[in-house]
Amino acid sequence: MNKYPLPWKRKNSKYFYFTYHVRNKQIAKSTGCTTKGAGAAFIVSFMDHVAANLDTLGEYCRPYYEWETCPLIRDRLAENKSMGKEYVKQQRRHLERFLFSDPIAIVKLVNLKRGHILDWRSRIRQKHGIGPANYAVKTLKTILKYACYRGDIDRDPTGGIGNIKTLAPARGTFTREELDQMFNLDNNIFPQERIRMVFLLAAETGMRRGEIFALQWRDIDWEKHIITIRRAVNRSGLGLPKCNKIRFIAMSNRIEHELIKYNQDVLTIRDKDFIICWDDGKPLHTCNYNRWFDRIMKRMGIDKKARNLVAHSLRHTRVTLWKQAGIPLDAIQAMVGHSDEKTTGDYTHLQPDYLVDEVRRIEESGK
Repeated sequence: MNKYPLPWKRKNSKYFYFTYHVRNKQIAKSTGCTTKGAGAAFIVSFMDHVAANLDTLGEYCRPYYEWETCPLIRDRLAENKSMGKEYVKQQRRHLERFLFSDPIAIVKLVNLKRGHILDWRSRIRQKHGIGPANYAVKTLKTILKYACYRGDIDRDPTGGIGNIKTLAPARGTFTREELDQMFNLDNNIFPQERIRMVFLLAAETGMRRGEIFALQWRDIDWEKHIITIRRAVNRSGLGLPKCNKIRFIAMSNRIEHELIKYNQDVLTIRDKDFIICWDDGKPLHTCNYNRWFDRIMKRMGIDKKARNLVAHSLRHTRVTLWKQAGIPLDAIQAMVGHSDEKTTGDYTHLQPDYLVDEVRRIEESGK
């Protein structure tokens, strides 16, 4: 592939022209030469001069993931797409920690090769480990892919670079018995009923944390036994749920019964009131979620670290239980809001005892 633009002639012009791109602008320029060979030589000299004065990678990335200056944030918001402020801060930390102080930052953007990025990833891995290396490359891939989309660069040098594979421990899940113990009122696991309802919704519906805190009474269709997920709470306020899609969850008999009882107990039960709220109707803050979970694990005597359990494990548990109950994978995917079945499959953690029982059940039915 030719590194430099080719000279061409305009109709009724004696000079050769060429076209080049700077950022997202296409520019046609005269070489001032009347022969093709002289025009080609001019183009080489001119483009080398332009390349020498373009941004380095560090300079180009400098405005990214700063809320006021990032073109990616600006364009996503203009398209009514979500961009959480906590996510933006996290990506910015990756740039400041791993990119701006690394030698890769002074490489000219137009000269950036896949080898530069692979060497950069190796340096991060050696110093910080596999996880940070994968996160840093993912952040840079997003920027360069968008730069290519905008026309700031002609190609994405991160193409073909994937994550460094590692044998990560599977996300822990809860047993049915542990869930029964957790939500049994006689055990006094939860300090308040509203906190119990937060985790019961997570365990019975597989909803994400922000979706639970944004749920309103009008989102429940008692006749059709359906919960509609319309919004989610994040650090920037109330917005659309992940993937910007409204979805529906079928209520189990247990969660419907619990919600009816909870509705009768709370003071604010207007259709637009938040289900999980303080006595004045204001929603609870999501930042308490993990702290509450840690206390619950201590009260139940569960070593969450040894079993790789986090609050999000309740969502993994619900997907696993639905799968064990025979609910089709596409139905589970629709209810939990995954973009593809592979993600839903990754959330399914079938235990060895269950697998043995299933094989024996099939053998027995075949006799």
